[in-house]
Amino acid sequence: MSRAFSLMEVLIVVALFGGLFIFSIIALNQFSGTKTLDTSTIEIASVVNEARSKAMGSVGASSYGIHFTSSTVTLFKGETYNASDPDNQITTLSSRIQISAINFTTGGSDIVFARASGKVNTTGNVVVMLVSDASKTRTITIEATGLIRVARHVTYAV
Repeated sequence: MSRAFSLMEVLIVVALFGGLFIFSIIALNQFSGTKTLDTSTIEIASVVNEARSKAMGSVGASSYGIHFTSSTVTLFKGETYNASDPDNQITTLSSRIQISAINFTTGGSDIVFARASGKVNTTGNVVVMLVSDASKTRTITIEATGLIRVARHVTYAV
C-alpha cells in the first residue's frame, strides 16, 4: 500500500490554495480602496472645515474659500479664487480617488465662507468617487450655515 500523494491530489490542493489566494487579494484590494475613499473624504472635509474656521476667526481679516477640481482641493484667501496666488493651500487627492461631481447652486466649483459668520455663498455638494469602482462614493454636503455633512453611498447592480 502506497502512502504517496497522486499528481491529481497535489494539483487539486494547489488549485484550491491558488483560488483562496486570488480571492484574498481581491478582497484586500476592495477593502484598501474603500479605506482610501474614506480617508480622502475626511481629508477634503478637513480642508473645508479649515477654510470655515479661518473665515470665522477672521484670520488676516478675510473670508476664505475652497476651489474644487477632479483631483485637487485648494484653500484660498479672499472672495475669489486666483490660481496663481502663492498662498493657496493645494491638497492633491490620491490617484485612486476623484471628485466626480460638484453640485453647487451657483453652478461653479468654488465655495466662499464669509468672514466672522462662516456662512457660505452657495450651498450644494461634492461627490467623491473611487476610480476603480464608480458605485462607491461619498457625498460632502455644504449647508448655508457652512456646516458640512458626509454621507456614504454604495450602489448595487441589479
